Parts: sequence; structure tokens; C-alpha cells
Amino acid sequence: MHKRANKRKERLPFNFITGVVVSVVNLVLLIIWQDKNLVRFLTIAYLCSNKDVNKVNWRWPRVYNSFLKKLVAYVWGDNLIKKLTLPRLSIDYNNWIGGVNIYDQL
Repeated sequence: MHKRANKRKERLPFNFITGVVVSVVNLVLLIIWQDKNLVRFLTIAYLCSNKDVNKVNWRWPRVYNSFLKKLVAYVWGDNLIKKLTLPRLSIDYNNWIGGVNIYDQL
């Protein structure tokens, strides 16, 4: 029987990125990224390497609980904008999701 992860207590460090190969035959990669919440991607188009991350300026995010308030204060400090390293997969997904939705409708 598998142990269920307690998503509220088990957190990775903020902006932590890691990947593991799920299938060697098809080169399926599982990428995990700790944003405000844990984000999981399965992909065959990206690798988890230094060239698959981008440095972007991120503004202070909206916080809606005490944990996030402490996290944002720790990472951003007094700055309103912080340069963060984000997985290119998440940036591409957010930029091109509209095209995926239109394609799904056809």
C-alpha cells in the first residue's frame, strides 16, 4: 500500500526544481517545481537541465495565508521584484495554453 503525502506539511524549498526519468524508452520526464504550491509536469519535450530554465523578474505575489506570507517575506524581503529561476516548461505552458485550448476544441 502506498503512503499518501501530506501536502500541507511536506514542502520543498521555494523555487526548488528537480526531475526524474519515468520511462527510458519514450524519454518521459517528471519535473517537480515548488512554487506557492507543488507543481508537477510530465513531458517528452523538455529536459531538466540548465538550458531548460529561464531567469525572469517576478513581482511580489498575492498571499492568502500565514505560511505564504512568511515564505514571500523570506524570499522577496523588502523588494517588490525579484529575479527567479523558473522552469522553461512552466513559462511556455502559461504563454501557450490558449493555443492548446483552441486545438482541443477542433
